[in-house]
Amino acid sequence: MKKAFYLSVATVLLFAVIFAGCDSGGLTQEIENKQTFPALPAPQNLKAVVKPGAIVIGWNVVGDAAGYAVYRKDAETHVSKRVGDLGADQTHYQDKVGYSNQLVDKRTYTYTVVAKGRDVGADYLLLNGSASIDATANIPM
Repeated sequence: MKKAFYLSVATVLLFAVIFAGCDSGGLTQEIENKQTFPALPAPQNLKAVVKPGAIVIGWNVVGDAAGYAVYRKDAETHVSKRVGDLGADQTHYQDKVGYSNQLVDKRTYTYTVVAKGRDVGADYLLLNGSASIDATANIPM
């Protein structure tokens, strides 16, 4: 029991010596200068228009958004992919049949739109609201 007590006192003293030698001014300044941005709401009035060979997604502008990220999830394979990064003034995304898109006729896709704030790191996007809509591809033969 005495050993454990002496070890605890030694540990506390070691931490006291370490922290006494640190200049916490830099850490405090970094914390004070870090800006925080509130989470953005989900885009409203999300709509999907299916055209021959394309699916067009549209939504209303989100105030303070620096842009939008668009994701597409395949209902059959359950694979989700980021398919678009748009500017703040772009409120439509057109997913066309093409080499990289590989839309499949009569397959349903879920499109999710997330507003991007000024801090567009991947972790930050998780805090923002998102809106999703389903659309079924119509690809003429």
